[in-house]
Amino acid sequence: MRITRIGYALGIAAAVAIAGCSSNGSSLGPIAQGPIGTSQSVVRNHVPVLVPAKLLTIHPAARLMSKSWANPDSTGTLVYTCTFTSSFCEWFKQGHNAVQGQITGLVNPQGVGVSSTSGNVYIADTGGSDVPVYAKGSATQIADLSDAGEFPVGVAVDKNGTVYVANIFDTSFGNGSVSVYAAGHTTPSRMITDPNFIQVISVAVDEHHLLTVCYNGSFGGQCDEFPNAHGHGVTKITGLGFSGGSDFDNSENIVVSDQLTAWNVYKAGNFAMCATTSQGGSTDYVMLGLNKASSSMVASNATAGTLDQFAYHGCSGGVGSMTHSYPVGTSSDTVIGASFDPIAKP
Repeated sequence: MRITRIGYALGIAAAVAIAGCSSNGSSLGPIAQGPIGTSQSVVRNHVPVLVPAKLLTIHPAARLMSKSWANPDSTGTLVYTCTFTSSFCEWFKQGHNAVQGQITGLVNPQGVGVSSTSGNVYIADTGGSDVPVYAKGSATQIADLSDAGEFPVGVAVDKNGTVYVANIFDTSFGNGSVSVYAAGHTTPSRMITDPNFIQVISVAVDEHHLLTVCYNGSFGGQCDEFPNAHGHGVTKITGLGFSGGSDFDNSENIVVSDQLTAWNVYKAGNFAMCATTSQGGSTDYVMLGLNKASSSMVASNATAGTLDQFAYHGCSGGVGSMTHSYPVGTSSDTVIGASFDPIAKP
């Protein structure tokens, strides 16, 4: 594997080190990760250090329940998140701190995708190599997308029902890919691979079925567009320190998290950057999701263990001030998933 440039979180370097030291899978730092195995990558001042898992002290969220549950009144706009280390996902009503439900029994879950038509929730269950599916506000699984041989970390659902799953690596730590599921299918109909991919982090699909894949590769963080989700990608976004979550807004502009650095907004069509908002330089915001009906954005704060909500202004003003913070856990829970339900246009 040839690495010529390493991003902010140095996850690529960690991946190389881990691939040579452990055959059981390991995490890659505060970014979309592989599952926890016999070793753990700890990022200190952005330098990965391998230590035995038994030397790590993991403190699960105090409210973690042994069984999944859901409030029957999980109505209105919901906000979903998942924790990598503590292996649970949960949801809140937008703007409220009371947990409305929790899904347990997962293995290092990360990204969350929501269908804008059905409201179904798709969870990238990294360690389980699958994507369990739940109805809106429900903890009862209604389907399971098999992603055998892959480590899924992100999900996007097209309005035509096609599901795209970002795989950071395969389970042998080979380069990442995207699994494509035709509407109603539970096994991949095909895989999207690309010579640029090393770590695939997030996927986003717009109203015209254009798929954008953000990844970390030999030339740093980039995002490629796949017209009709076929063929080799066309690189549209370059120069990211370390790619994170991505999503399209109402105007088909795309917002991308450059972790530890900024949220960047790129114009529809030509992908020219039209707005950028600093993340502060010390907070690792990993995944993100937009509520297109209310011009709001949620971003997973892996540093603090919260899910933070911001005003979103698109090209005219980028990401605005924080409007709410959902108390998911602590920094040791590693909050990664971030999505609204519903996410449909008004």
